[in-house]
Amino acid sequence: VFCTFAKVYKIQQEMASLWAEILHRAPNSLLWIMGYKDGRDSYEPNIKKFFKKRGVDPDRIVFSSLFDKDVHLQAKSHANLLLDTHPYNGHMTVAEALWAGVPVVTFPG
Repeated sequence: VFCTFAKVYKIQQEMASLWAEILHRAPNSLLWIMGYKDGRDSYEPNIKKFFKKRGVDPDRIVFSSLFDKDVHLQAKSHANLLLDTHPYNGHMTVAEALWAGVPVVTFPG
């Protein structure tokens, strides 16, 4: 389970294209995107369409809302690897993933 817990506006096309390549190389994997409910009706179909155009089954892109504070880190611990965004890198998002025991792949800068 690859994941990104960044705000959706931080997901740039160049980065998402790299993630699509990662999903191609790991055919039994999925990408979990945790986000806010606001605007989800518009961004979820667009993100699925983006990945479908790059040959990734849209069912492999899974969305969830944020979790309550008492289970927030526990929920995140179910991911295997956090894919950080670039050029808008994670801050608290990355720290929380590490606290939950999830390794992170990021770009410097």
